[in-house]
Amino acid sequence: MIRRRVAVALALFLTSWILVSYAQERLGYTQLVFFFMELGYFIVPASLILALSLAYGYADRSLRILFGSKRYAVIFFVAALLHSGLFVYTTGMIAPPDEDSPAPPKHGFIITYQSYGPLAIWPNIEFWFPSMWLGGAVSVGTGLLVTSLAILMGMNVTLLLANVEYRNRWKRATGFTLGSFASTFCTSLCCCCTPSIFPLIALLLGSGAANFVSLVLVNPSSLAHNLLLVSNIALLTSGAVVSAKRITSTLLLPSG
Repeated sequence: MIRRRVAVALALFLTSWILVSYAQERLGYTQLVFFFMELGYFIVPASLILALSLAYGYADRSLRILFGSKRYAVIFFVAALLHSGLFVYTTGMIAPPDEDSPAPPKHGFIITYQSYGPLAIWPNIEFWFPSMWLGGAVSVGTGLLVTSLAILMGMNVTLLLANVEYRNRWKRATGFTLGSFASTFCTSLCCCCTPSIFPLIALLLGSGAANFVSLVLVNPSSLAHNLLLVSNIALLTSGAVVSAKRITSTLLLPSG
């Protein structure tokens, strides 16, 4: 019952995320849009907390068992780090300077200011390290988003690989069918891979996808950008739930 309520609340908040983004895009710079920005301070963290709570609510027992093996703990952290690294690089949050841009300053710096996205104006840190030839800008909002997506991706990959490894045990489990495993596997794989498709497209196509990247990945005020973020949250959460439902009963079966 509690999980259903969390799922309903998550659906409502993700829907609100899209509606507020649409309203902001349509209203432009008017007094009313600042009211919707205030809502963003509540909608964004609440959506992420609910997504993590729902996924972990289904997967907590399985993850505790799986993390008894260092191998699965490593899989979780590697998947989370790779996804977060790919996300921040392809969106330009942290990346080397563009060759077509003006030359960066010779001296490094770290400055703070406020910037928009997602949905609200957040405190932002911008930095440039000439010795590493690396710079970027990360806000509180994007930091929360990237961290949450990385955790969800780590959970998805861990549970998906556990589903694959334990498939032979399911053959001895009551009610096992090949169709049920295939359905679980395909759904979980889709939920793992889809959030990485758009960053990979941007990375592979490079400058040829500049307009696409600007619209979907880089411009936080666009409705398309927020649709992508909400889709990622929904897919990764649902993927963790689907995988957890299948693997939990399997892990709790007596061995032998």
